[in-house]
Amino acid sequence: MKSKILGLLAVGLLASPAAMAITYNYVGANFSYIVNSDLIPGEYTTSMRVTASVTLDAPLESGFSGFVTPLSFSLSDGRQTITDAEATVSSFGFETDASGGIFNWLIFASYEDTQYSRIIVAFRSGVVEQGCILKTGACDENAENIFDAGRADPAAGVWSVPEPGTLALLGLGLAGLAAARRRKQ
Repeated sequence: MKSKILGLLAVGLLASPAAMAITYNYVGANFSYIVNSDLIPGEYTTSMRVTASVTLDAPLESGFSGFVTPLSFSLSDGRQTITDAEATVSSFGFETDASGGIFNWLIFASYEDTQYSRIIVAFRSGVVEQGCILKTGACDENAENIFDAGRADPAAGVWSVPEPGTLALLGLGLAGLAAARRRKQ
């Protein structure tokens, strides 16, 4: 009976990697450009960076180019975090290579609280990533705007690509154990 259960578990694990939710994690480069105003509490530092966690309903296919709607996400710039629960605007575009690795991306999320507009963006094609908290204006170098920002230019971050093959190997191992146990009996 145990070997049948192990066999079914192994078959389930082998069949499921393509159908299960998968999380991609991003770690950006440290900020090289900082703007801190006296009017917004806190400050950006050069030890901060953009990070992201994006959960999709399935792995990105090889050669993919387009936008996706994540099941959930969390973006941080070291000073603020924006999640799918609070974002008022978000966008997630990816391009993958022949092995399914992400080589080009555009991720963006923003929300407004009672005092500030908050924005986190990272994109490879535009070669910049930044976090920004606005009191007025936009996140640019216009002196009339009141904003704080941290920016890494160029964007030199790295996506960790999940390995569904690990589950397949686990499934094969369990199937092998079940077969060995069956032979022994």
